[in-house]
Amino acid sequence: MEKAEQKQRHALFQTKCVIKERSCCMIIDGDSCNNLASSDMVEKLALSTKPHPHLYHIQSLNNSGKAKVTRLVRISFAIGSYHDVVECDVVPMQACHILLGRSWQFDMDCVHHARSN
Repeated sequence: MEKAEQKQRHALFQTKCVIKERSCCMIIDGDSCNNLASSDMVEKLALSTKPHPHLYHIQSLNNSGKAKVTRLVRISFAIGSYHDVVECDVVPMQACHILLGRSWQFDMDCVHHARSN
């Protein structure tokens, strides 16, 4: 268990971002294959969604078990002076408002220097 916790500790980077002039919690997770947005955040910020082209189930990031992914949302966000737009699957989660996975890191050639940050 300790080895798994150590690996996870170095794979996660938590920060704040701004979406529609609101502060939101963001996690960058090098072990995740998905870009995810909280369904609560999408609803509260009245972000427009579209149907997901490839429906699938995901282990939910809260206590509700599996969740069916049926919607996509395009999110414009800022971290300090950095601005970006990302497409995320909309899921019920309580861990954060937006979770960016390996695909976003690869597309952006992103390195977050976990220990020094």
